[in-house]
Amino acid sequence: MKLKSCFSLIALSLLLLTVWQSGTGQHQRKRHRAPKAVMNRLQPGTWGGAHIGVEITEHGARLNYDCAHGTIDEPISPDQGGRFVANGTHAKERGGPLRRGDENDGQPAHYTGTVAGQKMTLTVTLTDTQEVVGTYTVTRGQRPRIVKCM
Repeated sequence: MKLKSCFSLIALSLLLLTVWQSGTGQHQRKRHRAPKAVMNRLQPGTWGGAHIGVEITEHGARLNYDCAHGTIDEPISPDQGGRFVANGTHAKERGGPLRRGDENDGQPAHYTGTVAGQKMTLTVTLTDTQEVVGTYTVTRGQRPRIVKCM
Protein backbone atom coordinates (compact mmCIF):
# COMPACT_ATOMS: atom_id res chain seq x y z
CA MET A 1 0.00 0.00 0.00
CA LYS A 2 2.80 2.40 0.91
CA LEU A 3 4.61 1.58 -2.35
CA LYS A 4 1.49 2.35 -4.42
CA SER A 5 1.09 5.70 -2.62
CA CYS A 6 4.74 6.51 -3.22
CA PHE A 7 4.43 5.81 -6.98
CA SER A 8 1.23 7.87 -7.14
CA LEU A 9 2.95 10.76 -5.39
CA ILE A 10 5.95 10.57 -7.76
CA ALA A 11 3.65 10.41 -10.82
CA LEU A 12 1.64 13.38 -9.59
CA SER A 13 4.83 15.36 -8.90
CA LEU A 14 6.17 14.64 -12.40
CA LEU A 15 2.85 15.63 -13.96
CA LEU A 16 2.76 18.91 -12.03
CA LEU A 17 6.39 19.64 -12.91
CA THR A 18 5.71 19.00 -16.62
CA VAL A 19 2.62 21.22 -16.63
CA TRP A 20 4.48 23.98 -14.76
CA GLN A 21 7.48 23.86 -17.15
CA SER A 22 5.35 23.93 -20.29
CA GLY A 23 3.33 26.86 -18.92
CA THR A 24 6.50 28.72 -17.99
CA GLY A 25 8.00 28.11 -21.44
CA GLN A 26 4.90 29.43 -23.18
CA HIS A 27 4.87 32.47 -20.94
CA GLN A 28 8.52 33.19 -21.67
CA ARG A 29 8.05 32.80 -25.42
CA LYS A 30 5.13 35.21 -25.41
CA ARG A 31 6.98 37.72 -23.28
CA HIS A 32 9.99 37.81 -25.63
CA ARG A 33 7.99 37.93 -28.84
CA ALA A 34 8.12 41.43 -30.39
CA PRO A 35 4.94 42.99 -31.76
CA LYS A 36 4.56 42.48 -35.51
CA ALA A 37 4.99 46.17 -36.39
CA VAL A 38 8.23 46.38 -34.41
CA MET A 39 9.63 43.31 -36.20
CA ASN A 40 9.00 44.96 -39.60
CA ARG A 41 10.47 48.35 -38.71
CA LEU A 42 13.42 49.52 -40.74
CA GLN A 43 16.56 49.47 -38.65
CA PRO A 44 18.47 52.73 -38.10
CA GLY A 45 20.99 53.49 -40.82
CA THR A 46 21.84 55.56 -43.86
CA TRP A 47 20.20 55.13 -47.27
CA GLY A 48 21.40 57.18 -50.22
CA GLY A 49 20.77 57.82 -53.87
CA ALA A 50 20.67 60.49 -56.55
CA HIS A 51 19.49 63.81 -55.07
CA ILE A 52 18.49 62.33 -51.68
CA GLY A 53 19.80 60.96 -48.40
CA VAL A 54 17.65 59.23 -45.79
CA GLU A 55 18.79 58.66 -42.22
CA ILE A 56 16.49 56.08 -40.62
CA THR A 57 16.10 56.48 -36.85
CA GLU A 58 14.17 54.47 -34.27
CA HIS A 59 11.40 57.07 -34.42
CA GLY A 60 11.25 57.80 -38.17
CA ALA A 61 13.72 59.42 -40.53
CA ARG A 62 15.49 62.61 -41.57
CA LEU A 63 15.70 63.38 -45.28
CA ASN A 64 18.05 65.68 -47.19
CA TYR A 65 17.41 66.61 -50.83
CA ASP A 66 19.21 68.89 -53.29
CA CYS A 67 17.08 71.92 -52.35
CA ALA A 68 14.96 70.68 -49.45
CA HIS A 69 14.87 68.66 -46.25
CA GLY A 70 12.20 66.71 -44.44
CA THR A 71 11.26 64.33 -41.69
CA ILE A 72 9.26 61.15 -41.31
CA ASP A 73 7.71 61.46 -37.88
CA GLU A 74 6.88 57.82 -37.19
CA PRO A 75 8.72 54.50 -37.50
CA ILE A 76 8.78 53.10 -41.03
CA SER A 77 7.14 49.67 -40.87
CA PRO A 78 6.73 47.98 -44.27
CA ASP A 79 3.97 45.38 -44.62
CA GLN A 80 4.63 41.85 -45.92
CA GLY A 81 4.75 43.18 -49.48
CA GLY A 82 7.36 45.78 -48.52
CA ARG A 83 4.92 48.73 -48.81
CA PHE A 84 4.81 51.53 -46.25
CA VAL A 85 2.94 54.77 -45.58
CA ALA A 86 4.17 57.42 -43.14
CA ASN A 87 3.59 61.07 -42.31
CA GLY A 88 6.09 63.84 -41.73
CA THR A 89 7.20 67.19 -43.09
CA HIS A 90 8.84 68.59 -46.21
CA ALA A 91 10.61 71.97 -46.34
CA LYS A 92 11.85 73.69 -49.50
CA GLU A 93 15.19 75.47 -49.25
CA ARG A 94 16.79 78.29 -51.21
CA GLY A 95 20.39 79.10 -51.99
CA GLY A 96 22.52 81.36 -49.87
CA PRO A 97 22.88 81.79 -46.15
CA LEU A 98 19.96 81.59 -43.74
CA ARG A 99 18.80 84.92 -42.43
CA ARG A 100 17.05 85.66 -39.19
CA GLY A 101 13.39 84.66 -39.60
CA ASP A 102 14.18 82.20 -42.43
CA GLU A 103 13.56 79.15 -40.28
CA ASN A 104 11.44 76.72 -42.25
CA ASP A 105 9.86 73.81 -40.39
CA GLY A 106 8.17 72.77 -43.61
CA GLN A 107 4.68 71.64 -44.32
CA PRO A 108 2.91 68.33 -43.74
CA ALA A 109 3.94 65.59 -46.15
CA HIS A 110 2.85 62.04 -46.88
CA TYR A 111 5.54 59.45 -47.65
CA THR A 112 4.66 56.23 -49.47
CA GLY A 113 7.00 53.61 -50.80
CA THR A 114 8.32 50.09 -51.01
CA VAL A 115 11.33 48.32 -49.58
CA ALA A 116 12.82 45.34 -51.43
CA GLY A 117 16.03 44.04 -49.92
CA GLN A 118 18.56 46.86 -49.81
CA LYS A 119 16.53 49.22 -52.06
CA MET A 120 13.76 51.63 -51.12
CA THR A 121 11.59 53.70 -53.43
CA LEU A 122 9.65 56.53 -51.83
CA THR A 123 7.27 59.17 -53.09
CA VAL A 124 6.85 62.48 -51.27
CA THR A 125 3.45 64.20 -51.52
CA LEU A 126 2.54 67.50 -49.84
CA THR A 127 -0.53 66.82 -47.71
CA ASP A 128 -2.23 70.23 -48.14
CA THR A 129 -2.00 70.52 -51.95
CA GLN A 130 -1.49 66.86 -52.98
CA GLU A 131 1.52 68.10 -55.01
CA VAL A 132 3.96 65.23 -55.65
CA VAL A 133 7.42 66.52 -54.76
CA GLY A 134 9.12 63.51 -56.34
CA THR A 135 9.85 59.81 -56.34
CA TYR A 136 13.29 58.69 -55.22
CA THR A 137 15.24 55.43 -55.04
CA VAL A 138 17.79 54.90 -52.28
CA THR A 139 20.06 52.01 -51.29
CA ARG A 140 20.91 50.98 -47.73
CA GLY A 141 24.50 51.89 -46.86
CA GLN A 142 25.02 54.00 -50.01
CA ARG A 143 26.20 57.60 -49.71
CA PRO A 144 23.71 60.21 -50.93
CA ARG A 145 24.57 62.28 -54.00
CA ILE A 146 23.18 65.71 -53.11
CA VAL A 147 23.90 69.11 -54.65
CA LYS A 148 22.61 71.85 -52.36
CA CYS A 149 20.95 74.96 -53.82
CA MET A 150 23.28 77.81 -54.75
